[in-house]
Amino acid sequence: ATIELGTQMDGTELVEFGHRAELPPKRDGVRYIVSLVVALGLGPRGRDDLLVPYREVRNSSGTVIGCRSLAQPV
Repeated sequence: ATIELGTQMDGTELVEFGHRAELPPKRDGVRYIVSLVVALGLGPRGRDDLLVPYREVRNSSGTVIGCRSLAQPV
């Protein structure tokens, strides 16, 4: 969920980003590929089974089209 909290005097928007991820429970031998935002949001809760795309591959327009590897954020 995203909650707009207002605007500061200098025009900077104040936004609170919430993490709502409906992931399956941890299972031995299973890892899930998720976005970095989800992994960082759930990491402090003991979710060491989450992997994120790493070393993104971009096309000539700069759009991400893949990744070279997966990583476990720490």
